Amino acid sequence: MSLLSVFNNARSSLSVTSQQSALVARNVANADDPTATRKYASQVSERLGAVDIRAISQSSDPALYRSLISAQASLGTNETLAEALDRVRDVIGDVDASTSPSASIAALKDALTDLAASPENSQLQRTAVDAARSLATNLNNATMSVQTMRADADRELDEGAKRLNELLSQLETLNSKVVAGTATGADVTDEVDQRDRIVSEISSYVGVSVRLRANNDLVLSTDSGIVMFETRARSVEFTRTQSFDPSIRLDSAVAANRPGEFKIDGVSIGGTSSMAVRDGSLVAALKLRDEVGVEFQNRLDQTGDTLVNETFAENGAPGLYERTGPATIAIAASVDYRIGGNPALIRDGGINGSPTFNTAGESGFADRLNALVARFSDQHTFANGELGTLGDFTASSMAWFEGRRATASKDASYQSIMVTRARDTLSNKTGINLDDEMSHLLELERTYQASTKLVQTVGELLDRLLAIR
Repeated sequence: MSLLSVFNNARSSLSVTSQQSALVARNVANADDPTATRKYASQVSERLGAVDIRAISQSSDPALYRSLISAQASLGTNETLAEALDRVRDVIGDVDASTSPSASIAALKDALTDLAASPENSQLQRTAVDAARSLATNLNNATMSVQTMRADADRELDEGAKRLNELLSQLETLNSKVVAGTATGADVTDEVDQRDRIVSEISSYVGVSVRLRANNDLVLSTDSGIVMFETRARSVEFTRTQSFDPSIRLDSAVAANRPGEFKIDGVSIGGTSSMAVRDGSLVAALKLRDEVGVEFQNRLDQTGDTLVNETFAENGAPGLYERTGPATIAIAASVDYRIGGNPALIRDGGINGSPTFNTAGESGFADRLNALVARFSDQHTFANGELGTLGDFTASSMAWFEGRRATASKDASYQSIMVTRARDTLSNKTGINLDDEMSHLLELERTYQASTKLVQTVGELLDRLLAIR
């Protein structure tokens, strides 16, 4: 091998070592970023022993990455459900809490039972009125919390649509750079990292499926097959509903009372769609707004209707309770002693004007009270097909709600663990290990020193040859 060949080989080694050292420096700089992948040089040997860098590559594990974004979508679903239902539970409490509808009904029955034993006791009369008022207040608060939950879910859908459009626009820009750079052999590893981060964030909103084509071209679809990105970003559409009450629902006969649909590329992603998305925080928001919130509100409405029209009705008309809105009730003003009403009417009747059951005006009259207490044992057929007493139905409603909340909370905890494990496993497989990078840097330093020594030796030999002449 000639001295010139040796010199060229040493020089190529110095060049490659310099480029590899720069890569190590990049890796070290990104060591604290858990989403950054390790970059490395693909080195090739050329004729006569020279070396060169063919391409800059990065560590990857597509299977682990798919597992991560799938787990993130499931976590987004259950976290959103759990957090929203927890906020409602903070208002209504659990089944046994004094603020829950079921406990409030039991408290009213107990108050009426106590009053029936001493119907002349004015304090017990007021206690019964207070229990009736508390039940109305707690039902109304439950309704308000459910409608607030639905409005919050609608707001999250609006914010999610805006954010998805931003992310898809960024994805389009980055993907164009990746495709163009890959085609020309440029280093696009940082852009790929950024692209993966965007896809990861999108997956928390909706479950996604990722596919790569020639030149590292990415195609992104929802887990149900709706295309979100293919060469260009698809549009995400949503129209926010400004206020919510029980009349706002998807099955409303009045178009103005139907909440907005969430669409990707013109296709609805909601539960009634033929291409309904399965996971993601936005899927959970739709469930809260259109399914869970509507079902629980229906149960609250049936409870209120039964109180107004059956349990406490007088002569076929509202008695102790009356409707103050489509989904709210209140005790009749005539019995509310706080505003000048007469609490004894709960014993005597005549709350709505007629009939008066205690026609003789006896202070010990208990027939009406006993009849009211007996009505708590009446069997009702509710709109959802359940058969039972009012107390049974409210307890069932609370159990239904608590079951949904507990399941979402348990699933969120499980998915949080799965996301952490998937992220850690992916980071260990493709991320940057500072100790490994420093060890690699020491190897490069030794290679650099050897190549430098070789260049010096060739120089000395050339000097001697020139001196001979």
